[in-house]
Amino acid sequence: MNEKPKILGAIGWILLLGAILTIAVFLSTPRVEWACSSLLEQGDTPMFLPTDCTLTERAPTGDALERFEAERSKRGLRHQSWIECASPLGAQEWVRAMEADRRWLPSYVPGTYQWRRTIVVLGGRSRNLAGPQFIAEVCVMPRWPYIRQIRAECDGKFAVWK
Repeated sequence: MNEKPKILGAIGWILLLGAILTIAVFLSTPRVEWACSSLLEQGDTPMFLPTDCTLTERAPTGDALERFEAERSKRGLRHQSWIECASPLGAQEWVRAMEADRRWLPSYVPGTYQWRRTIVVLGGRSRNLAGPQFIAEVCVMPRWPYIRQIRAECDGKFAVWK
């Protein structure tokens, strides 16, 4: 019995399956037009911090941490760092600076701001009088959801990021 036709038939089926998978991946991968490609570069995040606010890796404790984790999980974000402000005055100054900087877009979720893939979730005042008086979390949006978000509106509301 000749094994050569069976082997060639199996190779043909494998090549056909590979071609179908390649086409399926190509069609399902989100693409961004050339004019929007500059929005894919992360770059340095333009973040103003007053003197009594710091970027830190130390997480808040208690129910504040649970609220942040729930919000991050619900939106599919990845944690990057924390922002702590020692006084409510410094926190107000920082929030006003973010609102005034047109590159930071307010999200449809109250208390969140976005610059490209970086999202800041404001946590509000701390109940702990001994620690920081204001806490916020800096998160990163995963690449594919970000591409789906900007794909249709890179020359619209996301043009300020170019």
